[in-house]
Order: sequence, then C-alpha cells, then structure tokens
Amino acid sequence: MILTLWRIQKKKRGFKKAKSLLILLNSEIICTWNIFWSPAQAPTGLGRPSGGLLTLIDSQIKHKTLDASDSWIITALHHGRLTIITATVYFKPSVDIEDSLLALQLALFPIMDQQDYDIFIIAGDFNARVGSLGDFNMEMLNLNTLSCSRTSCDSTVNHRGKLLLDFMDSAGFVLINGRSKRDTPGQLTFGNKNGSSTVDLVWVDITGLHLVKDLWVEEQITKSDHFPISIELFTPFSQQTNVQPEYPAASQVKLQWSSPGKQAFKNAMRYSPLIAGDFHNMSSDLLYENLCNSITSAARKCGMQISTRPIRKSNHINKPWYDLECSTKRNALYCMLKACKSYKDNSYMWSEYHKLKDNYYKLLKIKKKDHDREVLNKFKNVKSQAEFWSVVKTVRKPSSQPQCIPLEQWEEFLSSIYPEKPSTSGSFFGRDDPDLDAEITLLEVQISLKSVKNGKSPGINGITNEFLKELPDNWLLYIVALFNKIYRTGEIPSDWSRVILHMLLKKGNPQDPSNYRGIALVNCVSKVFTQVLLCRIRVWATKKNLIPEEQTGFEPGRSCADNVFSLFALHHIQSRFKGNAAYLLFIDFKRAFDSVPHEKLWAKLHSMGTSSKLLQFLRNFYANIRMQVRANNKLSNPIDITEGVLQGEILSPILFSLYISDIVSFFKSKGAEGIFLGSSDVLFLMYADDLVLLSTSWNKLLKNLRLLEEYCEINGLTVNVSKTKVMVTSNSGRIKAPGVPKYKNQDLEVVTEYEYLGVKFTSNGKGKSATESAARKGKVATGTVLSIIAKLKANSWYGRLELHNSITQSSMLYLAHLWGLNQNHLEILDTANLVFFKKTMYLPSCTPKYAIRVELKLDHISVKILTAAISWVIKILDMDDSRIPKRCYLKLHSLLDTPYKRSNWIKQLQDILALIGEENLIHSLSSNTWKAKKDSVLAKFQLYKQTLDIARYNTSSACQFCFKRPILEVYPKIFENFPGHITKLVIQLRLANLYACNLSINTHSLKLSPTRICRNCHLEERETINHVVLRCPFYANARLQHFNIEDVEPVAEVLSCLETLNLDQLKKLFFFFKDIFTSTNL
Repeated sequence: MILTLWRIQKKKRGFKKAKSLLILLNSEIICTWNIFWSPAQAPTGLGRPSGGLLTLIDSQIKHKTLDASDSWIITALHHGRLTIITATVYFKPSVDIEDSLLALQLALFPIMDQQDYDIFIIAGDFNARVGSLGDFNMEMLNLNTLSCSRTSCDSTVNHRGKLLLDFMDSAGFVLINGRSKRDTPGQLTFGNKNGSSTVDLVWVDITGLHLVKDLWVEEQITKSDHFPISIELFTPFSQQTNVQPEYPAASQVKLQWSSPGKQAFKNAMRYSPLIAGDFHNMSSDLLYENLCNSITSAARKCGMQISTRPIRKSNHINKPWYDLECSTKRNALYCMLKACKSYKDNSYMWSEYHKLKDNYYKLLKIKKKDHDREVLNKFKNVKSQAEFWSVVKTVRKPSSQPQCIPLEQWEEFLSSIYPEKPSTSGSFFGRDDPDLDAEITLLEVQISLKSVKNGKSPGINGITNEFLKELPDNWLLYIVALFNKIYRTGEIPSDWSRVILHMLLKKGNPQDPSNYRGIALVNCVSKVFTQVLLCRIRVWATKKNLIPEEQTGFEPGRSCADNVFSLFALHHIQSRFKGNAAYLLFIDFKRAFDSVPHEKLWAKLHSMGTSSKLLQFLRNFYANIRMQVRANNKLSNPIDITEGVLQGEILSPILFSLYISDIVSFFKSKGAEGIFLGSSDVLFLMYADDLVLLSTSWNKLLKNLRLLEEYCEINGLTVNVSKTKVMVTSNSGRIKAPGVPKYKNQDLEVVTEYEYLGVKFTSNGKGKSATESAARKGKVATGTVLSIIAKLKANSWYGRLELHNSITQSSMLYLAHLWGLNQNHLEILDTANLVFFKKTMYLPSCTPKYAIRVELKLDHISVKILTAAISWVIKILDMDDSRIPKRCYLKLHSLLDTPYKRSNWIKQLQDILALIGEENLIHSLSSNTWKAKKDSVLAKFQLYKQTLDIARYNTSSACQFCFKRPILEVYPKIFENFPGHITKLVIQLRLANLYACNLSINTHSLKLSPTRICRNCHLEERETINHVVLRCPFYANARLQHFNIEDVEPVAEVLSCLETLNLDQLKKLFFFFKDIFTSTNL
C-alpha cells in the first residue's frame, strides 16, 4: 500500500494538475477520491489566503475524519484488517511553531488514547529544517527496512526544526525521511529560485515502524516548488493474492503510417535489395518474412517506426500537443535536477535549473494554446465526416477501460470452451473449379488492396494496410507471386496463423469472461489474400445460388433495412384480418461464429462443390491457427482454435452464411411453412447469425421449434435459450400465446417487444415503441453532443450543427423511414430533435417548435425522413422481383385499397405525399418515375413545412414577439460575425414566449415569468421582455445609462434592434441585461 504526501501550491490549479500525475494514480490514498477539505484562511488585513489542506481517499477504503482544522486533517483508514491513522499537516511559517505544536497536541493525544490503530502517520509541510538529526535505535525493533541513523542532503537545522523534533520524540514518533532504502541520503523536498530544503516530513509512531517498507521523494516536474513524497507500507493482515505468471509483452515496435513520407517509403521499397527472392527454392515463410523485413526496414528509414514499450505515466498523458520538443525539454530538466542534487550547494546550477523549469512550462503553455486554436479552427471549418470526427477525437475521452480479467483466467476460460483438436477425416481430392482455382492476378490484388480499409489494427507483425497500399509495382508483383505459391502449395506462412484476440465487453459483469466478444486482429497481408478469395467465393456462390434470399448479412446490396422493412410488412400482411396473428421466434445462437465445427464446415463446402484447392487452403489455415489474448500490453500464451470461424477475419461471414445456408431447405423439406407472399412463403429472415423464424399458428411454431432442435443437433450449433424469445403479433397486440413454448424442454420467454437489428419491434407492429425508443436515444445523444461542445469550447454554429447531425440525428433516425412515417411518430421525433437547440441556446422547454424552426431556418425532421423513404422506394423498385423486400412492397401495394390499411407502410407514405398533392405518385411502380420526381417532391414538401411553420409563427398566441423575417434571413452570417454571447441573448429574446423566458450571459442566468405580475414595480404588468426593458421603474437607472431614456413610456425603437440586428444597438441591450442581472430580484 502506498500513501502520498504532496504540498501543492495554487490549490485549485495544482489540484487539477495533480490528477494526472503518476504518484497519485498509483497511490491507494489518492485514487478514486472522497475529498476532505480544510480551506485556506485569509488574513484580517491585506494579503492572499494561506494554507488549505486536502485529503483524497480511495472510495473503496473505509475511512472517517477524526479531526480537522486550518492546519491539519486527521483521518482513520481501514484497509483490509489494517487500521491506519494519517494526519496531513501544514504549519504556516508566519505562525509560531510552539503555538502550532500545542494545538496539534490537543487534537492528537485524545485520538491516540481513544482510537485503535496499527500505524499512525503524520506528514506534511512543517516549514522546519531538521538536517540529519533524529537518530533512533532500530535494532531493538528488529527492523531491516529502516536505518538507525539519518542522513540528509539538507544539512541546515533551524530553531523550528529542533522544537518539532523534540515534540515528535516526546509523542513517540520517528522521522522516516533520510533513513529508508530509497531515501538515503534524505532528498530535498522543496526548491525554488531562492534555494532548496527538506521541509516536507513524514513521521511514524514507534509501534507502527515495522509496517514501513520504504519511503522516497518522487522526481516529478510540476509547477509546485515541492516534490511529492510516497511511503509504502507492508499489509501483513491483507489476504495474499496468487502469484501471477509472467507473460510476454505485446510487440514493442509499431509501424505508423505517415502520408508526408509516402514517396520516400515507395522509393525505399522500390530499390530494396530484398526484392530478389528465390520463389523456386525459398519457402512461403521465408518469402513472406522477406516482404515484412523490407517494409519494416523502409518504414524505419522514413521515420515511421515507433516504440510501444510501456512508458512511465506522467502529466502529459492524453495531451496531443505534448510533442517531441516538450519531451526533449523535460528530459533535459530531469538531467539538470539530478545534477543539482549531486551538487546540492551549487547555487548557479540550481539557478539554471529554475530557468529551465520556467522555460519548460512556458513551452507547454504555448503548445497547448496553439493546439486549442488549431482544434477550434478545424472544428469551425469542418467539411467532411472524416475531418469532423478527427477533430472530435482530440477532445473525446476513449469509452474503453483497462482489462480487468487476468490473462491466466482468459487462458483457463478459452481452453475450457474449445474442444480437443479433432482428428482429420482425410483430404478432399478430385474437384476443380476454374473460378476458384485460377492463378491470382495483379488486378485481383489491386482490387483487394482498394477494398481493405485504412486505420485497422494490424496483426502480430505490426504492418498496417496503409503500407501495403503504397507498395510500388515491383513489390505488388512480388505479392502476386507469393500469393500464387501459397495457394498452389497450401504452405501458409506461420505468422498468418498467429492471431491477437482483443476482448470487447458486450454487457454484464466485466469480471465474467463469457460477457466478452473476441475480435481477431489478423495479419493484414493475409487479409489481402483472403479478400481475393472472398471475391472469388462470392462469384462462385452467386452462380450456384448457394446463399438463400432470406440471408442479408454481409451480402453486397443487402442490409439490415431489408429485414426490418420485411418484418414490419410481413406482420401487417399476416395480421390484417381480425383474429390473425404472426408467431415470431427470435433465435440467438450461443457463440455462433466461434462454435462452427471445422470438419462439418469443410464437409458442407465440399458437398456444395467447393474446389479441393480452396478447401486445402482453408483447412491448412485453420489447422494451425493459434490465438493470444492481449490485455494491458501483455499477450497470453498461445491457445489452439479448434472450432469456429474468426470474428474479424474477412472470410468468416461468408463461411458462416454458407454453413447455415441449408437451414431454409432443411425446414421446408420437413414440411415447415412461413408467412405466404403470393405463391410462396417466407419462413426465415436472417442477418448473419440473427435469425427470425416466422409461423402463422401456434402449432406451426411448436413444430418449427422441434425442427430447430434437430437442425442444431446435426450442425453442432447451440441455441441460447435465455436470449431466444417468442412474440405473438397482431394488429391489436392482444392475442396471447396459448401456452409456454419450449426448446429442449426449457421454457422460452414470450415477449411483447424485442429489439431486432437495433429497432424496437412490438406485438402490435405499429412502430410507436420504436419511435419512443429512438426519441430517448436522441435525448441521450444530445447530452453527448453538449459534452463534446463544452470540451471543444466550440463557437462555430455550423460545427455544432454538424456534431448534432452526426451524433444525435444519426442515432435517433436509424431506419426511421421504415417505422416512423405515422404523423404522430414524426412529431415525437421532431420534438426530440429540437431538444439540442433548446439546450444549447438555453431556451425554455415550452418554446414553440415552429418558432425555433423559423428563427434558425431548420427543417422539420419529417423532411429528412421523407427523403430516406423515397430513396428506399427507389431501391426496392430496382430490386429483382424475387427479393423478399420487393415482394413485400408489391403485396402492401396491392392492399392499398383494402379496409386493412391503417398500418400499411405504403399508405402512410401516401398520406404524407397527399399533404402536397402528390399522392398519385404512390401508384407508380417504376423507379425511374420516382427518381425523376424525387427532387421536386422533396422541395415541395420542404416548402410546405416551412410555410406551415411561418403561418403558425405569424398567428402565434404564445410568442412575445413576432418578427417578419427570421434571424438567419436578416443576417445570414450572424453566427460567424457576431460575438457568441450576444448572438445567444438575441435568440433568447426573439424566441421569448408568454409562459417562460430564460436569459443567459456567460455564467449568469435570469428566468423571467411572464405569467405573473412583476414584483419589482407597482404597474401591475406581467414580467415580459417589453415590461423589463421599456417600462419597469425598477430598471430606470440601467435604462437611462444604456438607452438614454428617462421616462417609462414605451419606446419601440429600443427593441427594434432585435428586428434590424444592428450590432451597436444590440450591444447596448446586452449590457443593459448584464447590469440588471446583478440587481434583480427576479
């Protein structure tokens, strides 16, 4: 256990700075903090407050404050079975130390008499110098961690020091400075331009000396003139933890691509002598190693190789502006500090040290200021999503936490879930396929390189996709030859079989390994190779029609939207008649990708007609694959992967899709039926391993459950019963399940709502729950946006809008065009969308939505949703007639004129189009017609919504003002050219309503209540903006000062600046309100 003492100057700034220091993060007393504060006291005359104490205690440690004053805080800590009492002390140099010691005695002795403790520690800045005094005979205590005698770099002894030493001796306390292993001789704890000394001292009661393991002075460069002191204790009563095995560190060399060095890297690679590989005699391993060595060497020459060796944490963590220049200056400062301590009496060297220190902190200040300015400029000028998120990442704190499960536990867990390596069932010979077996071409490699994404984590060798994409032509040909040798011989480089597993917490207890999902970090060169194979497999599978129409996961041209739309449509189609219901089974497989039996997968692929050459590669690849879990920059021991396809490997999705591609045919061969669409039925909707099984009756559902048991037994899949749900859907949502469905004699839960592919689906299928859920997500996202804005100190209005659109709207409007076309749903979403603008402008929640949209020239959220809906119609009409979404659309279209159309998606779209007289467009089944009309329809609808808002605004009975022109029409660049604090006040005044009015200037705010009579005057008028600015006698002086108006009669010209946006007049109005903020009783 480590406790830390640190005398911080300039309390508030110093305390904020302290949070990032290594010693505080490692200290068990100063950690996740409960705070005990004794404030600084100001003198009676002139001068600044002096003193002030702070004790920070890990919230997991039991504690109690025993006494506190302006000179000390005494606290009891209970760590396991160890009880520690600490006294944090500050003795002011201006106060007689005898008075201070007397007061301390009155507090100390009763505590020592009444409290039970194992060790009592007194530590602080005593402003006393004791030199090397304080020898104590330790031999009688049988101690080997502390010396009997003391030595100190500070040889000065003053009167205060002698009095302090006498007091502590008489109280039974021993000075630890200068007698521990790491503090012999005792180091200086204070230093400034005027000198250095040891005035921060740690004392321990005699009975607790055996618990002291060590003490040392931390060499931390801080703005404080005092150095932190740490004391480490033995904890003999605490339970001993098991000794953890040593694990190898993750790769300590990392390649980091740098665009400015692109040409230099290409040149270095082009002329690399390693290009001359012998492809006839060298193995694939050696050829691959040759490629990696060449890339690494070229990267090193171009300055793109960095060390990832764990570094000591310091106060520049998470500060992107802390660059090489700062680090160099800091290292020089450390060297000077050590030199000063070696020559402790050399005043010149100490003077030079303090000059360096001043220059160092001036540099940090400049770097930070420049960085903040750069961030603000980038934020103000964002033009693309990539550029925007690049800026946001500079201020956003990462949402990931250190791995809390030890590697030993991961090894035990993963080894237990993977079975023993099965014996191979022989090779698959005799089958060739020209599409799968052809020689790999340069064009295929180039296409593959274009398709792999930048910014992805590399495998064990540290080579990222960026380096591979910038290889010159001669090395691309080298890769082509290497790939063909690997594919022809089946000899796979051993490095390709080494996988780093990054564990991501899904939900639940972070201590439970089963709550994590493993993402495989695969070798990037192998990804380029498997991307070539993926393209070939897709062409081959499409020709053979192997992937069923029901599967949309990871298939080109298909998406989650296909299944969400189809599910809502199938519900309406099946439930349109009274008494009808759809019986849905939402299937969740346990470790779906990770549990596919390899031999069964190879056998299935062989039966589908896969070539022997491809199968041989896949078998060899998975036969030797081993994974290592990475946690806290350490790698576990290798673990054999004996089943499953790797999550994160390019081929895994299509291999899994092929593995379960026979599920539909299996069910139908057993007589299973789904929901009928014309002449055929839809039995499944599948997105990778997310499956929905559809039935039209209870008995058919039970039959399908039995078939699911049979299919999973044959294919080695396991259903997660606790997460697999049954839902009975109807138009009313009131049809109940007649019993309890079972899977392998285990009860399945029947639910009324389920989140499918990110969309809340309910038993009545009306989309209201999806709308309410989306609105909640939008409001939560608004909080995230406001947090980012605060960290960015962002003044750019358009940057804020970009942030809002990227986070709030993208999360709230996910697939909203498929479930949110109901007029009531659109209003709910629009209300949630405007929360951001009300919060960021400090507007009352009752501010009319139409007024906000008019003033800020915002579109109703329905414009964006209609845009997405029309694009969806065009996409569907361009689909082949065999596609399920197309069949659903055509069926819904045929039901338009039936009585059962209220929840028909096409009818809801038609109702929106009818608002602008375009309802007949819905009858067209030509995508070209929709494409031709799209822009004009959207422009017409946008104008319709704007006109509606303006009409409501002009006839509003809720707004205090009604302006002829919106603020952004009067002055389009007001957010760019006006000061932010004035712009916000102007918007608040223009949007003031008759029920509430919030005004804010900087950190001050004022709430007017227009519904009540003004309490500050006798005029019996309501507290409106007009009354406060023009009539209230209470503000006559402020009115006279800023507007030169002596009487209280209405003078409309004062508020006319809100209409004309005259900056000079607005400034007068601003300062008027700023003055009354300090004098009002409102």
